[in-house]
Amino acid sequence: MRKSISVFVLVLMVLFSSFAFGAGSGTTVTSDVIHDNHYTNASVRVVTVIFTADDSDGSIPDTTLNRNTTGITHDSIKGWHLWEVFIDCTSGVTPTDDSDLYVYQDGNDLLDGNGVDRVDGSAVDTTYPRIDSSGPYPRPVSDDLTLTISNNSVNSAVGTITLTFK
Repeated sequence: MRKSISVFVLVLMVLFSSFAFGAGSGTTVTSDVIHDNHYTNASVRVVTVIFTADDSDGSIPDTTLNRNTTGITHDSIKGWHLWEVFIDCTSGVTPTDDSDLYVYQDGNDLLDGNGVDRVDGSAVDTTYPRIDSSGPYPRPVSDDLTLTISNNSVNSAVGTITLTFK
């Protein structure tokens, strides 16, 4: 009887080892909140995305933000203006210093390169959309947005990207 229980436990350990090792990578929208200011009749929308780099090569999957994205709890982000992007990678396994963040809409980076070298494990950073390397300029959202983080080589690195829309 003991031998069969031991074999059963061993089989379970082998079958479920992939859940403990090999978490892969992913991004998750953890909140989508609209704050209304009743004094100015203005609203601010804050979307928070947490990413985890691949545990074997450090790559981070692109994240498309639209009404079908899990975690987007309000209607589409179309019609809002991207105001600022807050980057915090100081907790847990930190990504490669000076990794790059892009916020694409129809293939154009709304940050206009202002997210290059901003994903960093040693500091919290805020960046803003630009047009032709000047600004900051709030950028209107007329289509899906795609978050891309590149140049990370740290396996299982984690971080938080918070986008503010007005």
